[in-house]
Amino acid sequence: METEIKIFGIRHHGAGSAKRLYSALNKFKPDEICIEMPFESLELITQLKVTPHICPLAFLYYNKENSKQSMYYPFAEFSPEYQAIKYSFEQNIPIIPIDLPAGMSLIPSNFKKETEVGLNSDQQHMINDPLGYLARQSGYKDTERWWDSYFESWTEDEELFNIIHNLMLELRTNSKGIDDYETLLREEFMRQQINICINKSPEKLAIVCGAWHSPALSTYAILPSKKVNLDSLKNLSIGSSIIPWTYSRLALNRYYSAGIESPVWHECIFQNSETAISNWLSQAATQFRKNGYQVSTAEHIDTERLSKELAMLREMPIAGIEELMDACTTVIGKGDVNRINLLKNQMIIGNKSGEIEVNSETLSLIKEFKTKLNLLRLTKHWSESGSDFLELDLRKEKHLAISRFLHQSILLKLDWCQPQELEIKAQGNFHENWKFDWNPDQEMTLIQAAIHASTIEDAIYYYVLDL
Repeated sequence: METEIKIFGIRHHGAGSAKRLYSALNKFKPDEICIEMPFESLELITQLKVTPHICPLAFLYYNKENSKQSMYYPFAEFSPEYQAIKYSFEQNIPIIPIDLPAGMSLIPSNFKKETEVGLNSDQQHMINDPLGYLARQSGYKDTERWWDSYFESWTEDEELFNIIHNLMLELRTNSKGIDDYETLLREEFMRQQINICINKSPEKLAIVCGAWHSPALSTYAILPSKKVNLDSLKNLSIGSSIIPWTYSRLALNRYYSAGIESPVWHECIFQNSETAISNWLSQAATQFRKNGYQVSTAEHIDTERLSKELAMLREMPIAGIEELMDACTTVIGKGDVNRINLLKNQMIIGNKSGEIEVNSETLSLIKEFKTKLNLLRLTKHWSESGSDFLELDLRKEKHLAISRFLHQSILLKLDWCQPQELEIKAQGNFHENWKFDWNPDQEMTLIQAAIHASTIEDAIYYYVLDL
């Protein structure tokens, strides 16, 4: 029996892609799903199924011999990859990670740098930034803006996946199938894993991958290709974990080119595309009020109306984050760009952090640390990325315990808490003020400590001796 295969080329963290993918999988009803994730991810996916959690999260992979050598695979609820995993859980079907092992990806010497020979500048742009190339061909300077305009608001899921596939096929054919060496290695590995799945003869097989890879993984579109040798790759023994992530880390920046401009907006689109504008504006108005600016109901309505009219003038199917920000500046901000810029990060990126419950798979030091966070009621300070403060009176037993724990954190090289100078009016030496500012890197630092020792006290002893 011949396996029916469908390839779904997605955009990482795209709310529209996520909704369409879930809908398309529901219609196709695959027996198995192959997904573009590091090969070692199956254990983490299984752990995710049985562990209470709130997105955003990240799969973390690290070298067991050198935990500073690591890589992350982040996702939000509106990430297509998470929706594919969620669908597999609900339907109780296998989901198979097919990308190159993280143990290979963590070794830079595995990927030799090669110049694209025989390509003109136009073809090189296709390879280096395929979506940006298409955006510029359509008259857009902003790649994300172009993608949102043409694809994020599209509702016909099957038709759109075919269009995306054909666009990428055309680009990759024109660029002669050439790409950077790491991408070619990854695609060859993914093809091998897909063939293994096909040999098990499932009736229907779904393949979820980044849009750029979809032509290379197709069984019927043969691209010109360069031979690569997977057998020569070195592989590390890696550890892995699921850690909380933040919207600020999902945002598009020079360190994370797969990010999106506004996680808050994408969350609103994913929750309900019909009310996304109202929901986003409600959150924006809340931020203004928290910072002492009054926003009336009439201003809220006028802002929404203006954003939709701007979209019409710009020939956009729906208002996007650019129209919303322009409308906010005009109505709520009274034309004052500086007022909007003060709150831009909260309105566009937000400060949402994920949560993952400690379970039997968690390293013992991490269990001890997280248990103390709960007992001392410090979880909020640990899991939120915005700065926060705490005043302690060391004459109180619980405050003294908190102080000791925070000083232990510093000895563990966790910089999520910093002691602050006391005001002159504070009498005696029994007061402490602390400032908190967590970020996901603290989870990696905690794992590094847990690798060296099984308890907080032993880890501190290890670090002190290492000074």
